[in-house]
Amino acid sequence: MRKHKTQRRRWSSEEARRFLESAREDDDPCYVRYVGVLVLGLRSGEALGVGESELDLEAGQLGWRGSSSGWARNCR
Repeated sequence: MRKHKTQRRRWSSEEARRFLESAREDDDPCYVRYVGVLVLGLRSGEALGVGESELDLEAGQLGWRGSSSGWARNCR
């Protein structure tokens, strides 16, 4: 039996902005990953490999070590 895929609605830019603002205000431990996915277009596996120290939001830079840090355990 073939399953039908559920269509997902994409967020608007405004919805994504509000989500990121809320995550930042709440000190969400996954905030860096959310930025990576929503702003930089990282895939989920790539986003899980990014630690707080690797993303400089003020300078708009991402340093990539290519491996997951212990910080990833706090984001589920």
